[in-house]
Formats: sequence, C-alpha cells, structure tokens
Amino acid sequence: MMNSALLHRQASQTARTELHRRHNARQSLLAFTRYTYPDYAPGPHHHLLCDKLEAIEQGRISRLMVFMPPRHGKSELVSRRFPAWYLGRNPHRQIISASYGATLAQDFGRDVRNLVACRRFNVLFPTVTLSPDSTAKDLWHTNAGGLYTATGIGGGLTGRGADLAIIDDPVKDRQDAESPTRRAAVWDWYRAVLRTRLMPGGAIILAMTRWSPDDLAGRLLDDMQNHTGEDWHVLSLPALSLATPFQPAPSSLPARFVPSSAQPTSQQSAPLTADPSCTGGPMPNAPTPNAPTSGESALRPTIFSAATDALNRKPGAALWPQAFPETELARIRLAIGTREWNALYQQNPTPPEGTLFKTAFVTVVDAIPTATGPSTNTNTNGQQPVSVRRWDLAATRASTRPNADWTVGVKMLRLPDGRFCVADVTRLRGDPAQVEAAILATASQDGAQTEIILPQDPGQAGVAQARYLTSRLAGYRVQTVRESGDKATRAAPFAAQVNAGNVLVLRAAWTPHFLEELSTFPTGAHDDQVDAAAGAFTALTHTAPLPRFTPTLLSRI
Repeated sequence: MMNSALLHRQASQTARTELHRRHNARQSLLAFTRYTYPDYAPGPHHHLLCDKLEAIEQGRISRLMVFMPPRHGKSELVSRRFPAWYLGRNPHRQIISASYGATLAQDFGRDVRNLVACRRFNVLFPTVTLSPDSTAKDLWHTNAGGLYTATGIGGGLTGRGADLAIIDDPVKDRQDAESPTRRAAVWDWYRAVLRTRLMPGGAIILAMTRWSPDDLAGRLLDDMQNHTGEDWHVLSLPALSLATPFQPAPSSLPARFVPSSAQPTSQQSAPLTADPSCTGGPMPNAPTPNAPTSGESALRPTIFSAATDALNRKPGAALWPQAFPETELARIRLAIGTREWNALYQQNPTPPEGTLFKTAFVTVVDAIPTATGPSTNTNTNGQQPVSVRRWDLAATRASTRPNADWTVGVKMLRLPDGRFCVADVTRLRGDPAQVEAAILATASQDGAQTEIILPQDPGQAGVAQARYLTSRLAGYRVQTVRESGDKATRAAPFAAQVNAGNVLVLRAAWTPHFLEELSTFPTGAHDDQVDAAAGAFTALTHTAPLPRFTPTLLSRI
C-alpha cells in the first residue's frame, strides 16, 4: 500500500514537473530550446541572446543586430529555434528567412518545418500544425494561415510579406566581402526587396559575423549614425572580451547606438529524453587543447566598437569557455591570422592593406594628443590654425541615391610634433538644403578656430555656390579652392605621410569606413573621404613647389 502511495506521489510530482516545463517552454525561448533539444548546453551569451529574441517577439525591439563568432550557437537560436517558437506563439504570422545562398536558407527552412511538425512541439502548441500541403522546405504554411519563406540573398520575394524577417550571414566568405560589387548587391537587395516586404510593425533580425566595415551591418549602422536610416539594437559578442583596455571615448559612439546589457533571465529546466525529430545539429563539445597562448601581436589599426562588454566579462575572457576556452581561441587566432581574427571572432573588421595607402601604419587613438608646444601650422596669411575642416561636395542631383557619392567633411589637425591627426569625419547623402545645414552645424561644432575649406567647381554655378556658402559662414575663416590634377596625384602627399606612420586617426564610429576607403583607393567604389582628407592635409602643409633643376639654379647653390 505504501509502495502504491509512493508511486502515486512520484507520478504526481513528475506530472507537475512536466507541466511546469511545458509552461516555461511556451513562455521562454531558452526553455523551449531545452525542451525540444534536450542535449542543448547553453552558455551565458545564449541566455542573453534569448532575452533579445524574446523582446523581438514581444514587440519591445523591432531591429536587432547580433554579431557572434563562428560556431558559437548563433544560427541554432536565431534561425532554427526562434522561428519555430515564434510561430507556435503566433501561428498566423509570416516569416522570411534569408542567407547568402538559397541552399543554406532552405536548410534552415527544413529544420524549422521539421521542428514544427515534431512531437515535442505539438505537446507545447497542440493547436499549431503544418498545413497539409506544406512539404517544401523553402515555402510552407501553418494551419492558421502563417507563412514561412526561405530565400537566398538576391532572390525574389514578390507577393510575400513578413511580420518577421531574419537575415543570417548575408556574406559567404572573404571573396564576397572584398567585392564592392557583391557588397552593393547585398545592400540593394536589402533596401529594394527585403525591406519592402516588411509588414507595418514588423521586425528584422540581422545575425552575422563581421567581415568588412562596409558590409550590410556596417552600412546600416552608418545610416543610423548619420540619421538617414533606422535605429538598431546591437548585440556584439566578441570571442574575447574587449571591455576596459579598448574602451573608446563616449563621444565616439553614435548618438543612437543602443548598447546591450547582460541580465540573463531565462529559466533553466531539467534534461528531457531526446526526440530525434526535434534535435538540430550537434553543439560543439568543449575541446581540451594544450596549446600555449599565442604571442601574436595585433597589426594596426585594430578598431573596437564595444564600449562595454555585454556580459560584463573581464578583459580577455572567452565568450563560451565551455566550448571555446581561451587556449583554443589562441590556437584559432594563430591559425587564421590577425585580420580574420579581428573580423570573424572579435566583430571588429579592419580594411585590407591598400595599394596607395598602407593603412597598417595608421595609429588609431582614443584621444587627440595634448599639445605641448607651438603649432607648426601656417596658412597663406601666416596664421596658425588649430585645425582645418575640408569639404568634398557630392553632385546634388545624385546625392540621395543609394550608391551615390557622399558629401564629406574631414577635420584634420597638425600636431606640434609634426604628425597629423584625423579628428572627425562627417558624411551624408542629402539634397542642397541638407548639405548646407550639415556644413553650418559642423562649423558651429568645430568653432571659429577651425578653418573651413570649400571646393569650387569650375563654371559660374560653382562660383555662385562657393560665394553663397561662404556668405552663410560669416564669422568663420573660410577658403575656397579649385581642384587641379587627378585624384591619385592629389592624394599622394597625404599617402606618403600615412605610409610613414605620421598620421593618427581618432577612434570613432566613422573610423572603419574611413580606413576602408583609404585601403581601396583609387579602385574603390568611393573616394570622397580620401579627397577631403587629402585636401585637408594640403591646407595644413601649404608646401611650395620645388624649384626646377636648371643651370641657373646650380649657379646659385
């Protein structure tokens, strides 16, 4: 009799535990993942990522970027478990999932479809099933009218809508990342295709490892910084914490950058017997390497964008030590090199080595060095400006197109020791009124001590524009200049100082884009920042032309 009562109590406790776990799985993405993937072993960053994804489902976040190293569990949560959980809670909604290729996107679609069809999902969401005709892996429906569409970047989405759009790894490899044509194609597809498919109030998730400062995430962040795009919530999780040693000045962060905080709240649950139909790909087991820590030193410039660590880790702490301890990360860094390590594992892509500008010799600083002596700057009037702001104006009729040139203002200083410092880069695409407003606002920000240099295009229209802008800048020192010679020739003196290690660049949100443009000049898609920087350098040096080599010259020596 006692055995029967004990068994009854045990059965009752097991039933209560199971009901509690099911309740948690319906409410919590991490609990859902554990319920449908019993062998799942999350790290602290998975807790944090689940919190952000839950905020997407709840409508508290509508734009989310997630930057994580390879093989750290990004896709398992973002592209497999979250879409299924989202449809379980919202079976009438529509999802578009995209990746660099149709095959990978379809693999995600198959995994989500199989998860929705499995027994464990049905236990949690018994009223949500697949539509009877949903056999395709790239396009299927729920019984409540919901729709899941998988596509490769560049694929058509005509007639499809999305309450939720997920982009997981829009770049395939380094070759694609280095191709201006491919980067432009991804950008155009996002703006003209995916973004136009979003329903009112819909959400977008961009999950990727960073390859280039000019990748899709870089362009979206650039638009956000310049107030020409949407606000994004950014969760950047480097393999090794960058926190304190590489913290940039607060002013270098975009005003609308929303840093993430780490407060994992998802509940944990006990293991559950495996259901093969629900389980995704295997999670990496924690390796046990015995390799020594790499002594490799990072090449300059190394650009870090996270002001604080999202998980409050100590500097140098591993993101997922159970799977990728610091010793294993050191082996990876040694094997792939500094540039790939910074981009893929630290989420801080650096530009390639340039042909004219050797950007490895640029020193990125957190603050402008304090002046300790008299300035060596001299302009044509014998004055000594503290700094100059040189503008390069885009053609106004084309300036608002997605791939048009930028209007750029580069602020540069000549330091007492003779070096040069790029202190600020302002750039925008706008109509004449917006360009004028930007020039005036930047002049006010720089102060009267900064000389303003405007280009004067040939012809009456260029003269009229220069006169008008000069009149609007009354009270400031303004100079107009006419360009002469080709762009590469004008940039060569500045490049010589860069390559000699005499140029500093302030660490800021614009820094990766500036260095990227230098590294690809003169064959890159844009050269506006190079033009403006070369002009600022010329204004600070005002070097006189060298005398011509003649017999008369020799007689005077």
